[in-house]
Amino acid sequence: MPRRWLTALLAALLLSPLILPAPASAQTAGAYLDGAEPWTESDCAGDTPIVVGADAKAQSDIYSAVTLAGVLDTDCVILAGPRDGDMAAAQRARLDAAAAGGYVVGGTAAVPETKLAGRDMTRLGGATRWATAQQVGSEARIAAGGSPADTAATGPSTFTAVSAGGLHSCGVRSDATTVCWGRNNYGQSDAPSGSFAAVSAGDWHSCGVRSDATTVCWGWNSYGQSDAPSGSFTAVSAGARHSCGLRSDATAVCWGDNRVGQSDAPSGSFAAVSAGDAHSCGVRSDATAVCWGDNGFGRALAPSGSFAAVSAGYSHSCGVRSDATAVCWGDNRVGQLDAPSGSFAAVSAGARASCGVRSDATAVCWGDNRVGQLVAPSGSFTAVSTSSNHSCGVRSDGTAVCWGSNSYGQAVAPSGQSGEAPAPVRVSGVYLDGAEPWIASDCAGDTPIVVGADSKAQSDIYSAVTLAGVLGTDCVILAGPRDGDMTAAQRARLDAAEAGGYVLGGIAAVPTAKIAGRDMTRLGGGTRWATAELVGRRASGDTTAGTNTSGEPADTGSYAALSAGAYHSCGLRSDATVVCWGYNGDGQLDAPSGSFTAVSAGRDHSCGLRSDATAVCWGSKYGDWQLDAPSGSFTVVSAGGFHSCGVRSDATAVCWGDNTNGWGTVTGQLDAPSGSFTVVSAGGLHSCGLRTDGTAVCWGGNSHGQADAPSGSFTAVSASSDHSCGLRSDATAVCWGGNSHGQADAPSGSFTAVSAGGSHSCGLRSDATAVCWGWNDSGRADAPSGSFTAVSAGGLHSCGLRSDATAVCWGSKGGQLVVPS
Repeated sequence: MPRRWLTALLAALLLSPLILPAPASAQTAGAYLDGAEPWTESDCAGDTPIVVGADAKAQSDIYSAVTLAGVLDTDCVILAGPRDGDMAAAQRARLDAAAAGGYVVGGTAAVPETKLAGRDMTRLGGATRWATAQQVGSEARIAAGGSPADTAATGPSTFTAVSAGGLHSCGVRSDATTVCWGRNNYGQSDAPSGSFAAVSAGDWHSCGVRSDATTVCWGWNSYGQSDAPSGSFTAVSAGARHSCGLRSDATAVCWGDNRVGQSDAPSGSFAAVSAGDAHSCGVRSDATAVCWGDNGFGRALAPSGSFAAVSAGYSHSCGVRSDATAVCWGDNRVGQLDAPSGSFAAVSAGARASCGVRSDATAVCWGDNRVGQLVAPSGSFTAVSTSSNHSCGVRSDGTAVCWGSNSYGQAVAPSGQSGEAPAPVRVSGVYLDGAEPWIASDCAGDTPIVVGADSKAQSDIYSAVTLAGVLGTDCVILAGPRDGDMTAAQRARLDAAEAGGYVLGGIAAVPTAKIAGRDMTRLGGGTRWATAELVGRRASGDTTAGTNTSGEPADTGSYAALSAGAYHSCGLRSDATVVCWGYNGDGQLDAPSGSFTAVSAGRDHSCGLRSDATAVCWGSKYGDWQLDAPSGSFTVVSAGGFHSCGVRSDATAVCWGDNTNGWGTVTGQLDAPSGSFTVVSAGGLHSCGLRTDGTAVCWGGNSHGQADAPSGSFTAVSASSDHSCGLRSDATAVCWGGNSHGQADAPSGSFTAVSAGGSHSCGLRSDATAVCWGWNDSGRADAPSGSFTAVSAGGLHSCGLRSDATAVCWGSKGGQLVVPS
């Protein structure tokens, strides 16, 4: 999207500092089955079969199936295939060879009766994935010789409308009150009291139509987007920096930012209106569609024909034609225009994804799925809304559900009961909607089950609810993300629970320190599937399944390396695992498990070097760009703005990602020169490297001279957005390129390391003290005193590694400064 490159050209935001010479949302198709082969490809001859769906929507059921397999001492899990496809021949043969009877995990939508070939099987399928997990646990209890457990919990009440915004969501309850949840830095989630007919969540503000037909907006108002005009309205739409509404006389009006004409609503009579990022669209009373404002990518070129609905997104738009087909236009870099065939009742255009409600009331999404915003739940829907990184919908029973990124709680829809606040769950990347009966219950006197609460722990949470069904408890405690604290509310629930209990997941997922000295049984296998099976084995009465937490070592909290990115930071722990902290809107914190030797934090993504010398990247992905690390062996990896670079084991340099300025002009940041390298650093629109002969070379964008590396011998080099820095062989530091805030004015003296950041730079002096220079907005250049072994300059912050192996960050306030212990 072009606007991101305008940001890239602002010196404060694009960087990829690399401080050392060497640095599960959204899963790819089929990745949800990785590691399940011992159960899904085993010989089923004579074994009890467990049939389960095999698509992304059935992922939770597959974990429950493996747990049930642990109870029944079988490894015969049969994949029924996707709900809209056939069972594979190999799976059919396994089912035919299995013993009579068996189980089906999931409802008839996930596993239709026709796939069971006339078998008489026991189906375990609840109204929600959580209810299915609990049913499997209850059945496991019975199979192990116990009596059924009563763990029924009441479900949520109802909504009439829901809207997904930037990092928050809003809805209208059945009693006409409005509630918003998620990020609230501008007050966008502070919905006013009173009765409403409609609500719309924008990027950083929200708007609603009251029952008396007046319109009100709240939240960010720098462009006047929250200054709703007076008068009578029938509809309202909150965009990025502007809003639009439909008056009772059928005229359209927009207010707020109008720099590209997005608020210049045309005259005439309208039936619908929608505000996007920098453009708006509407359906006229004659059923024709029209858009106005910025036309980048053709987003404002509405096709001819008759329309029933239209939705303006970020760089694309979508509509439902009068014949009920869906069509989208504009930017299609990640497939957000590829509306599926069929009949639709509604459609919603987001940032890089689109969603719709089919005429059969099922929800479907298409486009970018980097944080799971396309994985619409099964079931019947009346409405759907998608935004930058998450989506929400209203089910036919009136309950609200959201999916995708949950970095600020935007995907945890509250119940529809008036006056009830959203559940106090703020967990990045974990789809916890509907789990409140287990994660927000009264734990007094109950057996507690402690589980991690981040994207990597999602499978463990399903297993925890299954175990709850086994034990007859509803006390599932969220330990918080592995690099964060347990919330006060969850801590209080744990304190109220009975002694003992269970921990699901390994020490990395739930550190021993989080269970407050309790003597608990840990069920944590080497893989998520092994953990699920351990739960089943324990349920069957196998007391050898699991370990006691009393002998576990405490986390030392020490680091071997760290890297400051634009809005986040990453560190390499002393145990060789990687952890990232800060902003996670694009998944840049979701570091994979395993052993690493280096890590690098970029703008919206991160990269690391595994112990086997392979490179891996995670976070934002625009097409097949900066995350697609090439195969092979590497010694260095560096994450930049919208590209990444590395040094292969044969000393050649290679870069991958976007090679343009975002407007189609090739800037060449990927065009690494031939020759032998020891270091490479990816910046904003340029890259730099250190040749084996000690000379520095840069390539790519050179608007500020940032690619004009000086001659001489160097030992290190670092590229940022508009400037670069290097460490000469005589230990002096030098910087070149943009110098608007003094970021290129390296101080004199002897240095051992240097790092170029967002309009500032940092270095490590030979006496082990850290010093920063350049723009000091928010204190990013205020390096603390003390002895350091490494330093890294980020976007609006900086980080350093102290001599005692502890990490510290300073600068702009935010999660990027909160170093995990």
